[in-house]
Amino acid sequence: MRVVALLAIAALAAAVVALPALASARQLDGATIVNSGSTNSAGFRLDVRSDGSATFTVDGRTPESRTVLPVSVALFIKNLKASLPLSPGKSEGCVKSASFGTSTFVIYHGHRSGDISCGTSLKERTLMSDVNRIALEAKIPAMIPRAQVLPRPLPPTPEPNPTSS
Repeated sequence: MRVVALLAIAALAAAVVALPALASARQLDGATIVNSGSTNSAGFRLDVRSDGSATFTVDGRTPESRTVLPVSVALFIKNLKASLPLSPGKSEGCVKSASFGTSTFVIYHGHRSGDISCGTSLKERTLMSDVNRIALEAKIPAMIPRAQVLPRPLPPTPEPNPTSS
């Protein structure tokens, strides 16, 4: 009986210690920016969260941690909410090069936009401006080279063996 009481007191003390941490924990919100890439550049995905943390992933490569200003993410999320529902429809706003043309999309809570890089509406242009600011803060290069598959090196050529005379 005494052991049970001590265990109950210990559990209660642990819960009281954890309460301030739980109360101060905030739900993080976030969104995803996707760039399709092109014939000459790799595409990428940038997952941003309201605390400014971000994960940058280039086509098939290892994800990298990045940081952006939380105020930039807050503005982006505010503008995303104002743009709901996002329209995945095709944008006819601009003509793109077959080799260098990319498309940029945003995803927010299951809603996916159309290509905002050619947006004609004020909402699309505002979102693209937010994306450009976040990409700059996250140090995303303007053009990401595609990974090149290099041929395997040839085995070393054996050195000629001098003949002794």
